[in-house]
Amino acid sequence: MSPAKSILIALTLAISPATLYAQETIFPRVDTVDLNGREVSFPDQLPADPTLVLVAFKQKQQDNLNEWINGMNLAAADAPAWVELPVVPNYGALWRGFVNGGMRSGITKTDDRARVFTIFVDPERFRSFFDMPTENDVYLLVVEQDGTVRETVRGDYSQQKADLIRAALN
Repeated sequence: MSPAKSILIALTLAISPATLYAQETIFPRVDTVDLNGREVSFPDQLPADPTLVLVAFKQKQQDNLNEWINGMNLAAADAPAWVELPVVPNYGALWRGFVNGGMRSGITKTDDRARVFTIFVDPERFRSFFDMPTENDVYLLVVEQDGTVRETVRGDYSQQKADLIRAALN
């Protein structure tokens, strides 16, 4: 990691509804909206302390996220709090509307839309902040409301990785 990461870093989201600030050991501050239009600021407004954060970089990774959601039984009433953060390049307002509109049309339930917060930022900068080596994998983070990242796992669902996440959620 570069020494600059130990200082507060601003990841610029030009003309974006989201603003992202980062510090080395903490989840960055993210001001964004869910697919229902509700404004939030993460990590302090994550739905629980801690929250499971599912990060994807490509539309085709939704199947992989669904494997995690099913494997960890996240649809159950007693499931831990979780959100999805698709990380998408910011190509301007028209692009943001197109992306979020497409996701809204594919996610019909209001409760499900309330869990999805698109982050419009340079994916490479986002990944480098978290030391995520590739955007070809999904990442799961257990994040406290103060921003502390308790655990990070990468890639396909496995029982071993799910156990790491469950342990960090407790």
